Amino acid sequence: MVVDAGTTAVKAIRSLPPLLRLARSVRALLERCLLVLLFNGGAPLGKSAGGGWRGFGQMVDGSGRHLRGGVATTPDPELKVLGEHLHDGSLPPADVFFGSRSSSSELVSAAALQRLCARGFFSSRWFASSCGFCPPATAGGSVRGGGFGIGEDGTPARMVSDNAAPLLVASLLAATALLLLTFLRRSGSKHGRLPPSPLALPLIGHLHLIRPPPHRALDRIVARYGPLVYLRLGPSTHCVVIGSADAARDVLKFEGSIPERPVKAVTRHLAYESAGFAFAPYGPHWRFMKRLCMSELLGPRTIEQLRPVRAAELAGVISAASVAAARGETIDMSRELIRMSNNAIMRMVATELPGDMADAARDCAKQVAELVGAFNIEDYVALCRGWDLQGLGRRTRAVHSRFDALLEAMIKTKEKDRPEGRGKGKTKDLLDIVMDAAADPAADVKLTRDNIKAFVLDIFTAGSDTTATTVEWMLAELLNHPACLAKLREELDAVVGRNRLVGELDVAQMPYLQAVLKETLRLRPPAVFALRETTEPIHVRGYTIPAKTSVFFNIFSIGRDAAWWEEPLEFRPERFMPGGAGEAVDLKGQHMQLMPFGSGRRACPGMGLAMQAVPAFLAALVQCFNWEVPNPPLDMEEEAGLVTARKQHLVILPTQRLHPMPLP
Repeated sequence: MVVDAGTTAVKAIRSLPPLLRLARSVRALLERCLLVLLFNGGAPLGKSAGGGWRGFGQMVDGSGRHLRGGVATTPDPELKVLGEHLHDGSLPPADVFFGSRSSSSELVSAAALQRLCARGFFSSRWFASSCGFCPPATAGGSVRGGGFGIGEDGTPARMVSDNAAPLLVASLLAATALLLLTFLRRSGSKHGRLPPSPLALPLIGHLHLIRPPPHRALDRIVARYGPLVYLRLGPSTHCVVIGSADAARDVLKFEGSIPERPVKAVTRHLAYESAGFAFAPYGPHWRFMKRLCMSELLGPRTIEQLRPVRAAELAGVISAASVAAARGETIDMSRELIRMSNNAIMRMVATELPGDMADAARDCAKQVAELVGAFNIEDYVALCRGWDLQGLGRRTRAVHSRFDALLEAMIKTKEKDRPEGRGKGKTKDLLDIVMDAAADPAADVKLTRDNIKAFVLDIFTAGSDTTATTVEWMLAELLNHPACLAKLREELDAVVGRNRLVGELDVAQMPYLQAVLKETLRLRPPAVFALRETTEPIHVRGYTIPAKTSVFFNIFSIGRDAAWWEEPLEFRPERFMPGGAGEAVDLKGQHMQLMPFGSGRRACPGMGLAMQAVPAFLAALVQCFNWEVPNPPLDMEEEAGLVTARKQHLVILPTQRLHPMPLP
């Protein structure tokens, strides 16, 4: 009785669950060794002019779906599909061959197994009848190269080889590798069924696929493998990428199981071991800071009280543009917007910050953003930890030391200048509020000095660049779409007129301005990822996402989801106007197809401030000036980083539109 080892092995590969983290690396190495062994001694794989594989020689009876008529086979459907695809020069899709989840590495294993059959490891009867696939055979029933074939009479025929000994050794080694592979697959059963995944490489996993900009690389992966994709970044960093609105909704149903945010080494050190709010672990401290942010720090009353600070910084940009217009010169709006947003954030944190301290804070905030947004190999390859191969550790320590000294000076200045009981009759800035909370003996959580510093750092890094980048993207899109710019100007003239400067309180009365904001955030989100981490396994869409897995919501892909948006790559604010597909969609994270601020308990707490200040900044620039692009259209290429900004600075020519300029 012939043991059908081939069928057993293929079915084992089809049905066994994914591997443990360590086993996945070993599996990948074994598969590559197996492929080297199997392809050694044969010509490289490729399609011949006759439709078969090079290295199989002349196929007298054909192969796969090209099998000569009259050859008796009773193929297993799954194996037949595999054979057909292999002979046609392709691998079958996972859902076609396996009928369920399979990674590309499993397909490679199946392909290797098929080639092993061709080399004579399994029985000719199984190979000829079960597989439905005919290797080359000659009139005499034998060919050079080894393996099994079909003779002229349609019966299995042994193929002979001049180098049978090396092939036998290769077959034995390959069989050992297959047995180890099967064992390792069984050892990963506790992970369940992982989402689809591209082929991983030893040691680096899928890092070779994440080329800058990373959000576009992941968008391409999602487009190929589906809205839930499993990736291994390095030997032990596991993540799942979410690339559609429906998949995001399904995953966020398990909000309680994904409360954490993954924190990398540089971020942890800069943020005082995650002592702030943005990267704090979920728990009493995080909940206390969340309440403090939403009710006081970034609540409606504080936002309104600090509105004059933002208006003053906007007036500075308008003055600079007026000077350039009077001289007939271009102005670098990228630089001006960054300066405006940085100054506004710093003055909201500490309204009476000395000039030299403000300059130092701007420089530190820029360096922090660069460090946090940089790729650090130590986060993904444990063998590199401690070596500081990129110099990021040294730079991080230097920047942290400078920023810590600056924050300490700010706090001491605040402690010295503000009298006891301050707050009556004078507007509190954000540092006042958080220091009051730290001094409150009845507070649920006692805030330390490091907590205060980490919170200020969170505000600096999260608020400045995102504001400037969003305003710049909005203005750039309008300049590339003059019809949209004209509609916005018509709305401004109708609602505000030309005798006063548009302000934040006017935004609610301007639906087209709000539509421009939504469309820009859909198409050009400044923060392209919302990051979470699982604390326990979750089961979604038939897959298992293990505990301690990073979950990447690709906001970029979700905003361009063709299932929700018609012509998703086009800039069309009208889709958010009455009668448009997005009329009822807001930015608060309840509609998954538009979630630039994230969703759920980890959504951005500065959402209310951004929705009020950002459109007002843009509206003032459109109201006060006509803008000309020296070399239209504008280049919209992105630059990867903590914030996804335009790669080229926005250098444009202003012409004053209002006379006189209605500055506050």
